[in-house]
Amino acid sequence: MALKPKATGKAGTKAKSDLQNLSPKNDIAHLPENMISKIGIGIHITQKGRFVFVSPLLQKLSGYSKAVLLGENSLVHVHPEDRNMVKEKAIKNLKAKRNDNYEYRVIKKNGEILWLLEMVAPIRYKGERAVLGSFMDITEHKRAELALRESQNKYGEILESIEEGYYEVNLAGNLTFINDAIIRTWGYSREELLGMNYRQFTDAENAKTLFQSFNEVYRTGKPVKNIAWTIIKKDGSSMHVEASIALYKDSSGNIRGFRGVGHDITERKQAEEALRQSEEKHRSILESIEDGYFETDIAGNFVLFNDALCRIFAYTREELMGMNYKQYTDQKDSKKLFQVFNECYRTGKPKKALDLEFIRKDKAKADIAISVSLVRNMQGEPVGFRGIARDITESKRSEEALRQSEEKHRSILENIRESYFEVDLAGNYTFFNDSLRRLTGYSKEELSGMNYSQFSDKETSKIVFETCNTIYKTGEPAEGFDWQFVRKDGSKGHVEASISLRKDPAGNPVGFRGLLRDVTERKRMEKEIVQSEEKYRNILESIEEGYFEVDLAGNLTFVNDSMCRIWGYPKEEMIGLNNRQYTDEENAKKLYQTFNEVYRTGISSRAFDWQIIRKDGTVVYIEATIALRKDSAGKAIGFKGTVHNISERKQMEEALRQSEEKHRSILENIRESYFEVDLAGNFTFFNDSLCRLTGCSREELVGMNYSKFSDKDTSKIVFKTFNKVFLTGEPTEGFDWPTTRKDGIKIYVSATISLRKDPAGNPVGFRGVLRDVTERKRMEEALRQSEEKHRSILENIRESYFEVDLYGNFTFFNDSLCRLTGCSREELVGMNYSKFSDKDTSKIVFETFHKVYKTGEPSEGFDWPTTRKDGIKIFVSASISLRKDPADKPVGFRGVLRDVTERKRMEEELRQSEERHRSIIEQMHDGYFEIDLAGNFVHFNEAACQTYGYNKDEMLGLNYKQYTDRETGRKLFEVFTELYKTGIPVKAHALELIRKDGTKSFNEISVSLVKNAKGEAIGFRGIARDITERKRSEEQIRHMATHDTLTELPNRIMFGQLLNHAIRSAKRHRRQLAVLFTDLDRFKIINDT
Repeated sequence: MALKPKATGKAGTKAKSDLQNLSPKNDIAHLPENMISKIGIGIHITQKGRFVFVSPLLQKLSGYSKAVLLGENSLVHVHPEDRNMVKEKAIKNLKAKRNDNYEYRVIKKNGEILWLLEMVAPIRYKGERAVLGSFMDITEHKRAELALRESQNKYGEILESIEEGYYEVNLAGNLTFINDAIIRTWGYSREELLGMNYRQFTDAENAKTLFQSFNEVYRTGKPVKNIAWTIIKKDGSSMHVEASIALYKDSSGNIRGFRGVGHDITERKQAEEALRQSEEKHRSILESIEDGYFETDIAGNFVLFNDALCRIFAYTREELMGMNYKQYTDQKDSKKLFQVFNECYRTGKPKKALDLEFIRKDKAKADIAISVSLVRNMQGEPVGFRGIARDITESKRSEEALRQSEEKHRSILENIRESYFEVDLAGNYTFFNDSLRRLTGYSKEELSGMNYSQFSDKETSKIVFETCNTIYKTGEPAEGFDWQFVRKDGSKGHVEASISLRKDPAGNPVGFRGLLRDVTERKRMEKEIVQSEEKYRNILESIEEGYFEVDLAGNLTFVNDSMCRIWGYPKEEMIGLNNRQYTDEENAKKLYQTFNEVYRTGISSRAFDWQIIRKDGTVVYIEATIALRKDSAGKAIGFKGTVHNISERKQMEEALRQSEEKHRSILENIRESYFEVDLAGNFTFFNDSLCRLTGCSREELVGMNYSKFSDKDTSKIVFKTFNKVFLTGEPTEGFDWPTTRKDGIKIYVSATISLRKDPAGNPVGFRGVLRDVTERKRMEEALRQSEEKHRSILENIRESYFEVDLYGNFTFFNDSLCRLTGCSREELVGMNYSKFSDKDTSKIVFETFHKVYKTGEPSEGFDWPTTRKDGIKIFVSASISLRKDPADKPVGFRGVLRDVTERKRMEEELRQSEERHRSIIEQMHDGYFEIDLAGNFVHFNEAACQTYGYNKDEMLGLNYKQYTDRETGRKLFEVFTELYKTGIPVKAHALELIRKDGTKSFNEISVSLVKNAKGEAIGFRGIARDITERKRSEEQIRHMATHDTLTELPNRIMFGQLLNHAIRSAKRHRRQLAVLFTDLDRFKIINDT
């Protein structure tokens, strides 16, 4: 650094000339030491790497005295990591005769780190070659950089860890900043979103809502919260969000735009819509079924029922509401019904098909079959009962006739170990021995009538069906047939079955009989052998590392899939490949030496690095482990090992090396400005750096007053500072001084000012050093804005942000967490997370934290039941990540909690609603069905299967054309078409169906249209009731009305009908009509008998 002081007189002129002409050929030793010391910047002179001169500033900054520093190695106090760099830079500058500056760290006497910006120049000192170093303290600047970086990192991580979307828009509504959450949920890239206007991702209605909200915030300055609107994602789908909006201002308080957070509420909207549709769907079912549906409170009083129940009981809706079960039953059935309610209450298990006698409003007694289940509230507490009631008065009479029918006597085979059984053609058990009960774990009552498919999965049931079908068609028995079944306790077993056809005395097939032998243990042993082999094969194929085996010649004999991916060859080409075919000469030699060493010593080689050439010619770095393979006799037969692709690690190492080299270069343009002024504040001496700092030429600066660079207020402050220095003689340091360059640009300088005196000790002016701290001021302002910005984000988001130490104690959190837990800020600080959870939940949370700690991977979407301070239980969804200090050491965790209690409640309501109406459908005696627009069954209950004569697997996907004749199918199509066009439900439409067994039955169906959330028709739902018996009765009545009961000949009524028809036909077609009377003598006598 060249120093050019202003001097007066001959002595001053000489000193000025000496400093101006300073060069490696001139000797600095003749300059007075006190003059060098008063320059005000750090200077040191070294010879042969040791200090021969140190300025007072170096002594003050380092904490070491002049006596300690002189004679010491100039690098001894430089940070060990920076010593080589300092040495290299100094040598480079001295050789090139350049004044490039560089940064490095010095360890002070008290152990603190000091950052210096230094440049060196060659000089002569006391007749010998020396190095002059000048430096400036940039520690504060470095601290500001670090603080800004840590702040940006901290709040950047917070923004990217929260699940809520954060955004900033300008006053025109164009996006200027977004976090990753918005990119993930909206489906756009960051580049696509930045600059996009809000109208581009909303429809006209939502755009209008947003504009009004933005306008309101701009007009009032008050933020708004919980604005619900809909955005259009990139893929065209819609997403519902709930957002907040606040003003965004710059450091001067000018409004620059808006900022806010948006929360995805699509799931909640969908849940609300699903609940609404579910309620609407099942309300429609309740009103269309002919069975009575009811709900009672715990005391047995009606609180809800459908119209069908009113018809069955013959009461009006007003009379039934609140009626107790004791009012429509006698003492015996009342007690029976109480026991049913009581058992259902105690066990929680539903009771099905309970028959009892009830008293109608007209005092007539009738029989009903009821199914009852327990109703619980959201807390799981019983609040009443629900059920289905069906009038079975006619059915009871039929059952009584059935009970009096013939009983079949069965012979039982009890002495054989095998299980003997008989089933009907549908596969339902009609007879079996005790061995079958022991084999399946079911009681005799449970097995009777049970279908074989209830012991098997879908695939096995299909195989059994096909086997029985073949036996039915051919009459040939099947032997040694393997059949996997499921016991009552859920355990699985295997049997070996022999099955043959059963026929009645007339030779007609009526079912099947067979023997089952338990072979579970044999199957288990066979499976364990297969699993053992499969287990180790899967391990090799699932690991990411390549596994290989080679013979002693180096030819591959076995590889896993990972090995093929790394090498780029298919497995067929890899087998037999020699190591010289995928390595160059150098690596082949290296590989041979390693194999040879392993072969010779028998010791495995670990972490062995080498290069391979893939099939496509690219080079890959490999880290391998190699071990010797031996046969059963202990003889070496080859090698085996694992390989790991470390190409990415090698690339990262190279990138890191280049990065270190890049950032080792020093900022070139930072210079301190040295100046001297007289007592009036006029510049008398300065260096070139001051010219660059102020933008003035040297001629302009000479004689210029300091006040030319400052406004009135600043000039007054600077004057007071100069005056204080003048009065006390004490220098002032670190005085921040806002100033204006010649070109009008405002900058900040940090000034160090001291008093200048003449040889007689009289004050003659001031000297000082100015450091441009504009960048530091900007960074401080940026840090302040960053802190303010992210503090605003944390306080505006609905999610609760928190930080805990490694023990789980809260160290930092936002106000949202206080609201969520119900605790004050003072109570939460230092509180452990376990205070909000029970023992089991705390254990699960601990395991989640522990996993994050071990893996470093964040945990997202973790549901956590917790309890507020006021005892209210809530659910939160947590995202947790690891916190580290600047040294990358774990110091705790950070996370975001979202209150999902409402979502959980709605999910539970939807589950209960579905369960409630599923129970209703399954307990109905009428068939319930849902079909798509093509007329294929998509959902139905057990009663529908019984009506159509198919099992559930056969019913699913069955088209209406498959169970109707051509004419009925056409009429049914017209009914569905009319319903589709008008949306008006169809009630009591009669049609003839063809059951699976070919028999025909009459049904009465009520059908309504099914729509999706968008209101689009997607199918039909309805109720089907078998009215075959009713049709037969009606037909019989019609026949009896028009025919003689004795002769079955048409009677007078029918004769009249036919005659009237013939007369009308004759008139219409203008034809003649004749009526012939035939008299049979004495027929009346026969007819009367």
